[in-house]
Amino acid sequence: MTDTVPAQTQAALDLMQLSPARYVGQRDVTRIRAELHEGALAIRPPGPRPDGVTFADHLIEGALPVRVYRPAALAGPPILFLHGGGWAICDVETHHELACQLAADTGRLVASVEYRLAPEHPYPAPLDDTRTAARWLASQPGADAGIVVAGDSSGGNLAAALALASAQDPSLPRVVLQVLLYPVLDDDLTSDTYQAFAGGRFGLSEEQMRWYWQCYAPAAGTRRDPLAVPARAASLDGVAPAFIAVGEFDPLLSEARAYAAALRAAGVPTTLREYRGGFHGFYSFRGVLDIAADAAADVATAITSA
Repeated sequence: MTDTVPAQTQAALDLMQLSPARYVGQRDVTRIRAELHEGALAIRPPGPRPDGVTFADHLIEGALPVRVYRPAALAGPPILFLHGGGWAICDVETHHELACQLAADTGRLVASVEYRLAPEHPYPAPLDDTRTAARWLASQPGADAGIVVAGDSSGGNLAAALALASAQDPSLPRVVLQVLLYPVLDDDLTSDTYQAFAGGRFGLSEEQMRWYWQCYAPAAGTRRDPLAVPARAASLDGVAPAFIAVGEFDPLLSEARAYAAALRAAGVPTTLREYRGGFHGFYSFRGVLDIAADAAADVATAITSA
């Protein structure tokens, strides 16, 4: 491990210090959510997108909001996208650009889920919403062959959990690929990469992650459930192929490596990409970080090849 930080990475880390998310566990969570939401709306360019992606909001079963993104040309299994934010902050608006780019890069329909947030709605509520959205997405164009599930951070946790659930529950659509961007897979905060990178210098800290877990799965018994903590899965047989992206300076690097190894041991085709200079959240810094563009291209290739 190294603590030599490339200049681009440091510039992105400096930008992260401007985010209200740095106050997680210190300020009222509803205030942080509002500031993130308003900030995302404030920087959105007006008018049609030059890449041709359009979007519309839907309400599933009268209760669950989903934003659907359509690229200019549509082909292949649709993508269920689950935003990150420790299951407690962020929303469809904060991840709007990422979802638009995913649709443009892949030519796939993308459904971004406004799942309920913890601590008001702890596990299994966010996963229940994920299941509901997945069943709805199965009725959309291109879903006959299955769906792709993708998510960043805690959204990666939900994506991995859906892939696990889909392998066992015939009422869920078949997941043809799980795309996990620096996913939260384990509640063990003692790994070597936590020890090296969770002090706060690289964004996500051990203190923040501990708070997120307490919001999402406060009961110790819950954390024995592999649909809450995918690293607890006793078997990964039959789980969808995986593409996992994680950064060099991410506290979650060790658990990403361990999960990739467990998937491969179970015979699941798995690609693990570790991005030099990457940190937790780096994928959202397209236009600032070259590695964010590299990762987006790798994700698009994985999805269009599935």
